[in-house]
Amino acid sequence: MSHHEFVASPLQNQRSSSRSGSRRRRSRPLLRSTAESRARLCLVLLVYYVVVVAVVALAPFGFSLDADVRVVPTTTLVDAVGSVLLFLPLGFLYPLTRPRRDPPRVQILAWGTLIAVLVMLAQLFEADRETPLIELFTATLGVAIGMELLGVVNRRMRASTRFSGRLSLELPLVGLIYMLMPVVLTTSFGAPRDPERALLLIPLALLAARLFAAVQQYHFGPAGVFSDAAMSLIAGGWLAVASFPAFVEQPLPVLVVALVAALGTYHWSRRAVVHGLDRRFEGDALRAASPFLAAYFLGVAALPVIGGVGPWHMSFGLTGAHGELADQIVALLEPITSFAMLGYVLAEWRGRRELPFRAIGLRVAGECLGVALLLEASRAVQPEAGASLSTLVLSTIAGVVGARIYHQQRERVRSVLIHRREKRREGTALVSLRSLR
Repeated sequence: MSHHEFVASPLQNQRSSSRSGSRRRRSRPLLRSTAESRARLCLVLLVYYVVVVAVVALAPFGFSLDADVRVVPTTTLVDAVGSVLLFLPLGFLYPLTRPRRDPPRVQILAWGTLIAVLVMLAQLFEADRETPLIELFTATLGVAIGMELLGVVNRRMRASTRFSGRLSLELPLVGLIYMLMPVVLTTSFGAPRDPERALLLIPLALLAARLFAAVQQYHFGPAGVFSDAAMSLIAGGWLAVASFPAFVEQPLPVLVVALVAALGTYHWSRRAVVHGLDRRFEGDALRAASPFLAAYFLGVAALPVIGGVGPWHMSFGLTGAHGELADQIVALLEPITSFAMLGYVLAEWRGRRELPFRAIGLRVAGECLGVALLLEASRAVQPEAGASLSTLVLSTIAGVVGARIYHQQRERVRSVLIHRREKRREGTALVSLRSLR
């Protein structure tokens, strides 16, 4: 395994004589090969997604040894399709966690089937859930589709080196768009039953518009991959797809929010780009998007208490996770997805400082803990909720996981850039050698 040391940008070299520059030199990590960095990034993503699968499949975690075993042969069409979609990313991500070579297809399918079997065995001890046998087939089918989809993507990336190169350079900000999608999804789950929650889609749509516009301004636009209008349509379509639970029941409000995302992307994409000494634009993009992120978390804390408050209530376990199964899933997924996104943002904000993950993780944990305390203080006076110490801990851990995802993604981008630099140097040296002959 080859190791590479990150080479600082010209702006960093100008500051290398300062005290902060010496601190950056001490904390600068060694880079692994591109295959190893990709595997470590995808492993973190896979662990994060396995947790999401467990929450969706096992909520509300009401396990009991005395539970009646309820096994049924079939399930509804919606649940079957949902099972396929839920396990599809597992088949896509698992092969990417292997740095040396792709595992055999039989191994991928066996791994996905094992996860499905473990989920089904756990469901047998759930008092409020049934265990459909057909989901063993649908889960395996989802893994197989994800595996085939990865093969299609790999072939397309190999056929278009220009496109794949631009995509590799913009991974951190595009990764934030991926982290935002589960937040929009969980928010839209509760919107049909709680119209006030639909208002939270507005700051999320504007946040997405800012991110899509930055990607278009600095990458896809200059590369000629997409026009401003095309990127606007992509942003609006992305919002509509991510909000499909609300779209099915209330299509008009979701279309309005999708239009907000499209128009915002078009407006901000057409702004002039100011190029400075530092080509990294993520800091400016995050500063522009931060008001909408703050508006979302303030809305999560404030909207439920506008109609009135109740007596203070707090417990060690999960609170507010009762009623319909969909509501219980949302209550468990919302802190995971939103704080994972927040941790990713906070880590990316510090990405320019080249801090080791130990320092980043501790700071992100403290900041996520502060935001989680604000949200739990709001839930403590909600009549049908209440503060939860379990949610507080879960939110903080999710924030650290989000920071870890960014840290591995940043390492992946560095290794790709250094690999390309070395390839160019090798090509230049070869041309020089041939000219001497």
